Amino acid sequence: MDADLILEPDALLRAVQPFVEDPQNVVATGGTVRIANGCVVRDGRVVEIGVPGNIWALLQTVEYLRAFLLARLAWSKVGALTIVSGAFGLFRRSVLIEVGGYAQNTVGEDMELIVRLHRHFRELGRPYRIAFVPEPVCWTEAPETLAMLARQRARWHRGALETFFSHRAMLFNPRYGRIGMLGMGQVLLFDVVGPIVEIAGYVLMPTVWLLGVLSFDYLLAYSRSRSQWAWRSASGRLRLRRRSCAAFRGPAIW
Repeated sequence: MDADLILEPDALLRAVQPFVEDPQNVVATGGTVRIANGCVVRDGRVVEIGVPGNIWALLQTVEYLRAFLLARLAWSKVGALTIVSGAFGLFRRSVLIEVGGYAQNTVGEDMELIVRLHRHFRELGRPYRIAFVPEPVCWTEAPETLAMLARQRARWHRGALETFFSHRAMLFNPRYGRIGMLGMGQVLLFDVVGPIVEIAGYVLMPTVWLLGVLSFDYLLAYSRSRSQWAWRSASGRLRLRRRSCAAFRGPAIW
């Protein structure tokens, strides 16, 4: 857990619940990390949830909510969660010692540890479960400048790549079940191949437009519809989540 985080009063109680309910199999749990920028903090507690005034922090607020309340919850349900945030994660001590703790040769030690836990238990054939619990909430301060955000994301991406190549033997290997077929496949698609395709797209799209192969009107219509779909989808998820979890109530951000 990061030292600069602010925990909700019941966060630890909620985070340990999977260990209590399934003490034989649960080896790690993770909670939700939310952005504290724009919130009112008093005596070490978030007493009023607000909207960041900084555009970079605001974008990260939406990103964090969507990532934690959709992606991680879904990957946890199918048993292919590849990361428990180093900011807020609980581990069974004996298991952590058994696998050697955090790696010291990577900047993505939180992701590497989770993938190593998956690999360890799959190779031994022992039952285990790594769970994401959305209700425990901790708050962190997000970068508010493009330079700081870029450094943070570069470090995260480097950590993902280091983890992927360290455990590439798991990729699409039936021995590792869903984590090998789905979890590592997702890392390959979004963290390894994704940036290459995205950069290629930035280069090719204007090029084919200048060559007259691509209609600008169609490109504009596609970009507009894609943006509207993404925004409405994110807004719908946030509205549903705000209704079901009191910790997420606050002013609208859409």
